[in-house]
Amino acid sequence: MTAVLDLEERLNELHIRTSETPQFNPVFQLGLEISRKLESGEMSLGDIESLVAELECEGLRARALRIQRLVGPIAADQNRKKLQALASEEDFGAFAAQWQRPQAHIVFTAHPTFLMTRSQTGAVTAAASSGDMSRDLVCAASPSQDTITLDYEHEAAMAALCRAQDARDTITGGLLQTAAERWPSQWKSLRPVPVRFASWVGYDMDGRTDINWTTSIRYRLSEKAMRLTRYASALRDAGAPRDADSEIADQLDRAARLATQMADRFAQDLSDPAALSEAANALTADHPDKLVSLAPVIAALEAQASTEDNDTARKILVIAAAMQADGLGMGW
Repeated sequence: MTAVLDLEERLNELHIRTSETPQFNPVFQLGLEISRKLESGEMSLGDIESLVAELECEGLRARALRIQRLVGPIAADQNRKKLQALASEEDFGAFAAQWQRPQAHIVFTAHPTFLMTRSQTGAVTAAASSGDMSRDLVCAASPSQDTITLDYEHEAAMAALCRAQDARDTITGGLLQTAAERWPSQWKSLRPVPVRFASWVGYDMDGRTDINWTTSIRYRLSEKAMRLTRYASALRDAGAPRDADSEIADQLDRAARLATQMADRFAQDLSDPAALSEAANALTADHPDKLVSLAPVIAALEAQASTEDNDTARKILVIAAAMQADGLGMGW
């Protein structure tokens, strides 16, 4: 059996010939030589399968290494120090002006879901995060292809957005902590939005045939429900002692349930004009649980934070900042 190293060595030899004959194709020639070995019996299809598996394994390891080089994890303490160093403004007005506008806008796509299986993605992510590039970790992932659907893509994008939101909350909390230490009488008026997120997954109707306008409305409503649920959960985790937070959390949960109900309506067949009319009327009708703006909620949270101790206030203001950034969706 020819080993991968042998193939690489032969490819390098063939590549040299391009300087003599510019039209010479070393890859085509190598493929021709492999096909002749198959015809002669020197190689079998099983040998080819083993080569492909080895190349796939090395490809996954190379990808994990590249990801680690690009976005290698930094120890939490080091990360906090780097963020504190960035927040170098000495005047509160300058500090607020700097951090109350996004330093970056990040758009999430679903293209990576086409590259690897879900299992391979998990293995590469684990390797890049831990630094363990061993074959046992990276190459044990199943190569069996997943069925990639639009819902699968959307689910992957939403999972990435959840992680990004959590990371931004950490950044926001650090900014508020820094402000509290430097300007103890002013920091609660800070409205940081360090990063803003967006996604087009489920909305690019001009580029695909499996997305129509009802699909986009369904996704937008489901994202609204997801984000409201995350806000409510964060508020309960904040542990504020007063009832105001629990009331707001309950309000957000009710609005999330209503949004889910509306999303379910737009998941149905709406080709019948009567069904479409019913769904549209339900969506636009007044309802005590409907929430079309977070402005009153943000104002209530900021008022609540003004009366709390620093630790609780910071947690509440992190949530208010997330609401300011994302609004009624997982992203723009």
